[in-house]
Amino acid sequence: MTITAAHSAMPDLQKAVHTALRASSDFTNLSPGIGPFDPPRRGISFPYVTYGEHNERNWYHLGNTGRQVLFMFHIWSQQMGTPEFGFEEAYQILDTITGVLETQTLAMDHFTMGKNAFLFETAIKMLDSDGVTRHVVATYRAYLKAK
Repeated sequence: MTITAAHSAMPDLQKAVHTALRASSDFTNLSPGIGPFDPPRRGISFPYVTYGEHNERNWYHLGNTGRQVLFMFHIWSQQMGTPEFGFEEAYQILDTITGVLETQTLAMDHFTMGKNAFLFETAIKMLDSDGVTRHVVATYRAYLKAK
């Protein structure tokens, strides 16, 4: 299949990331209700993870056509604690997600990943307006080659 600008990598990538995270006992042991969900489910218990925004563009490297994808996870926790330590659960989830993405080769239908294809970009923490919910937004970059 020839990949053109009209072919988005995100559906392939999101499906593969979802499969890898759900297969990781480190991830699923954090909470039986943890996602990743797209969109978040009504009445879900904390902690949970949702897929966030994404941005992708063409990426050309040594004659290979592919996609560079920036994508986000939103991590939600209501673990109680002092302001310095209240984000511990969310950070543990972030570390687990990063570990899975950096060590797994994801199986996709239309794209392949090379070594070090995932890069952790940023994490932003915030306390939601309810004063209880901790929210971490984590951004990753992926380089994918078209099959």
